[in-house]
Amino acid sequence: RPKPVIATIGTKKVPPEWFAFIETSTYDKRKKELSFTNTPTSSERAERPAPVVPKDEPPRSEAPVWEPVVEPLAGIEEAQRLIQAQRRDAALAALKKLAVKHPASAYVRYLEGNVNFDNLRWVDGVAAYRAALRNDASYRNAPVLIQNAIRCLVSDRFHRTCQDFIRTELGEAAVPALEEAARANPMASVRARATELLRRRGTDATSGAR
Repeated sequence: RPKPVIATIGTKKVPPEWFAFIETSTYDKRKKELSFTNTPTSSERAERPAPVVPKDEPPRSEAPVWEPVVEPLAGIEEAQRLIQAQRRDAALAALKKLAVKHPASAYVRYLEGNVNFDNLRWVDGVAAYRAALRNDASYRNAPVLIQNAIRCLVSDRFHRTCQDFIRTELGEAAVPALEEAARANPMASVRARATELLRRRGTDATSGAR
């Protein structure tokens, strides 16, 4: 067997594997020193800004649904009771009397228009709605009024009356409901006539800009 090589450190002879041990120990020690040096102290950690956590945006509140102001008129409660009971002819008679007593009431004419549309009396309903809008233009935003006017588009005889009412009286207020009707109404005639109104709206806007 070959004899192991003996290295000399100073006056002492040591086997070569000692050098490997010494080198490894020195490396481990240096590694620990570097690790300790790179480790942030508690004060350094405290100085570092905390990570920013994105906050959830608050939910957006939906626009309030337009509702009519109930006018405290003598006899209005009786008319409302008749409407609730679906006694439409009696309700119309009561509302017509109220309209004579209170010609400036938009609410009375609005209720009259609603009852006429429930009776499929499209022309009378449009006339009552026009009177309501003359007294208070904000009624053009009434969802029931808009939906009734669009529902009238199903009529082959009277749809032009309702189309004219929507175009000239309701205008932009009816556009979202018209777009929905043009896209998803179960009646093909309503879809086609709503689409025609939207197309004419674009034409009217172009003509007005000239």
